[in-house]
Amino acid sequence: PFRLYKISTYRGGHSVPFVLSWPKKIESDQIVRRQYVHITDILPTLAEMVDIPIPVPRNGRDADPLDGVPFTTSFSDPEAETAHHEQYYECVGHRALHRGDWHAVTFHKSRTPFSQDTWQLFDAASDVNELHDVAQQHPEVLAELVTAWEKAAC
Repeated sequence: PFRLYKISTYRGGHSVPFVLSWPKKIESDQIVRRQYVHITDILPTLAEMVDIPIPVPRNGRDADPLDGVPFTTSFSDPEAETAHHEQYYECVGHRALHRGDWHAVTFHKSRTPFSQDTWQLFDAASDVNELHDVAQQHPEVLAELVTAWEKAAC
């Protein structure tokens, strides 16, 4: 149902359904959760569920902290706040940044300078299928997200 396909940074390139069933830990209520969750959130969530600390030093070496955050609060509260607030994407030159309810995305035409790309802006809360580019109505939001993408990608 989402725009484009798996090698893009539009929602069709990175949105997939996720079903989690654990009858001893999660009470089934048949309510679909709509919080933003990224693949990096699965390990911290499972570790929290089974009460296993994620070691900071691993094999005697300091390790970077995990990028993900647990989403366990959504198990008991379908309306819980999203825990993962920002995520950048890059795939074969296509770029995107998700922050809160905003999704800034550009589709890169191969063998062209990145400076020629046009960024689009979508309100992820009201336009889940990314049909209405609102970049002209919110140029300040788009500029902020593009700058955040550049910083995150470095």
